[in-house]
Amino acid sequence: MAQYFPSYKAKEDDKINRKLNLKEYKAVEEYMYMLGFENGYIQDLEENEEQYVPDWE
Repeated sequence: MAQYFPSYKAKEDDKINRKLNLKEYKAVEEYMYMLGFENGYIQDLEENEEQYVPDWE
């Protein structure tokens, strides 16, 4: 998910407290093709997805 960003308790977990970097994202994309998926949805990796998330606090 290109739009992933850490929120709530994810910010406290060192393994998931950051967004994907481009290298990681491309590796997953390549893996998808290696598995034979042909009709997958690939999003652009952008910087400002957080602005679309409601403030739940």
